[in-house]
Amino acid sequence: MIFERFRRGTSRRGARGSGAGLGLSIVKAIAEGHRGRVRLYETPGGGAGFALVLHAPRAPEGDPT
Repeated sequence: MIFERFRRGTSRRGARGSGAGLGLSIVKAIAEGHRGRVRLYETPGGGAGFALVLHAPRAPEGDPT
């Protein structure tokens, strides 16, 4: 739900910032476009954290890099 377009959360203090609510949906679309995902997790004391998980391609066998 939080990754839907135009979805805006509320801050802990009740004040709302400006924005259209597109940021997380764009991040999710980019991550999925690269065969990755976005993870959401709670932080101590309230709030949330986000992790972008992308998989690095494997180097061809015999490639020293």
